[in-house]
Amino acid sequence: RHERDAVIAHLSEVASDAVPADQDEVPGTGRAVACGLAALPEDLDGPVVVTSGDVPLLDTATLKELLAQHHERGDAVTLLTTELEDPTGYGRVVREADGTVSAAQRAIREINAGVYVFDAAHLRTALATLGTDNDQGEVYLTDVVAHAHRAGRSTSALVATDHWLVEGCNDRA
Repeated sequence: RHERDAVIAHLSEVASDAVPADQDEVPGTGRAVACGLAALPEDLDGPVVVTSGDVPLLDTATLKELLAQHHERGDAVTLLTTELEDPTGYGRVVREADGTVSAAQRAIREINAGVYVFDAAHLRTALATLGTDNDQGEVYLTDVVAHAHRAGRSTSALVATDHWLVEGCNDRA
């Protein structure tokens, strides 16, 4: 919402067919995606690519590779990950888990880069089940991955070998 009018004006110049969407007061990445999905046609089918707005070095080749893996495997969710020497503060990717936090889990270096490909139907269904009953009071997009896993749907992760492709930034410097 920050400088929304300027963003919308620029968007209309560079991508006149883009559909802008605003997140309401409900916080969280899952809610942001739900608001964006609601602005699209209800019968939208196929893959939906979701990226974070703060990964300026993410390239087309990586997105194409992520989308190709999604198609090849028939995933409900395909996420982009990377490995970091110090993953402190990032959401870890646990490939097989029983739900408990252990020293082994904290030692995981593979992190969620916040870039996904979702099957539109699964995304719509899963988002409808999410709530804000968590420590942050937010709707977590990562819960869509857990939803797919619980439903027995295929999920996978593509590891970006160059972590700079998904390095986030939070200021203009």
